[in-house]
Amino acid sequence: MSFSQSIDEAQTLTVCQFCDESPEIKWKCVNCELFLCQLCNSKIHRKIKGSSEHEIINIKDFGMEDFATSVRKVDLENMVFRNGKDKLQKALSDGDKNFQETRNIILQTEKDMKEVISKHAKELLHELDAKWKASEDKIKTDLSELKKNEDELETMTNNLHQALQSNQAADIFSTNKNLNKAVPKCFVKYNKSNKTKFIPWNIQVKIESQSVLRDLYMVPDLELIDTFQSNIRSVTKILSCSDNTAFIGSSLSEKLQKVKFENLEIKVDQETKIKVNDMSWTQDGEILVSLEESDIKLYTKDNKLKIVKSFSPLNTSCVHVTKDNRIIVGLMESFHVVSTEIIRRHVIMNQDGEI
Repeated sequence: MSFSQSIDEAQTLTVCQFCDESPEIKWKCVNCELFLCQLCNSKIHRKIKGSSEHEIINIKDFGMEDFATSVRKVDLENMVFRNGKDKLQKALSDGDKNFQETRNIILQTEKDMKEVISKHAKELLHELDAKWKASEDKIKTDLSELKKNEDELETMTNNLHQALQSNQAADIFSTNKNLNKAVPKCFVKYNKSNKTKFIPWNIQVKIESQSVLRDLYMVPDLELIDTFQSNIRSVTKILSCSDNTAFIGSSLSEKLQKVKFENLEIKVDQETKIKVNDMSWTQDGEILVSLEESDIKLYTKDNKLKIVKSFSPLNTSCVHVTKDNRIIVGLMESFHVVSTEIIRRHVIMNQDGEI
């Protein structure tokens, strides 16, 4: 709203825009864009939450420099507020989108796992049925044969009792003769088979510290901000500093540079000719350097290199300093021969070089 519009509006209004009663308009709240009487300004408006930061202007000051400054201040605050609001709304929208996408992936994974597990369970049941069916049929056949022999023996036993009770020698001899010829062989061949067992998996047990469905991870939202062109042919490692500087190392170019980023350009402040394969900050603000040779060296704050430890005859391939100040070093027998026979090692040591 322009100054003249504010003045014209103040002259046009007949009553306070807060109470709609008092005609004595003396103030305007730039934030609320309302004209107020003395009573509403002192008794009501000032009690509203957040009003302590509002700009209240005496209508007599309209068109003056103080008023213009106040309006610009409020406009600036409104601009900052809108920008902040836009960023928060975008963060809310992006966060909700990420939430829904992640949720859908989890639900789809659950569905896929259910289908896989269900299919596998059916295959196991089919295999179990086939295994038991073969054993069951064999056992039932043997039982049927035994039942048949049992019935024949029972018939022969009855015939024998009848012959003995007849007191007729001819019947006894005849029955005995038939028994010798027809007595079934009672032979049961029972092979004890292995039992089929299914060992269920406790789905709540975590394997390698991760659940069946895996875990949720917080990942950074990366975006390309600026691009800088370096005179190094192949950058193998970058260590950033807090003052818009960085250390750039290269194995191919055999350089360690301390550079500063200015106006989308890289300014080289210092350069050391060494073959850098890997680097890592120490807690003292110095740099451990792997040089593709047997020594791990320390690049000190006064730009000097000193040997920390030698791993001869092996060569150092990488180095990392952990949060608890331990040093992890990767070792290789050779960088120029590709073979599974090459010796490779990882060692962990303290700051004094003790493994």
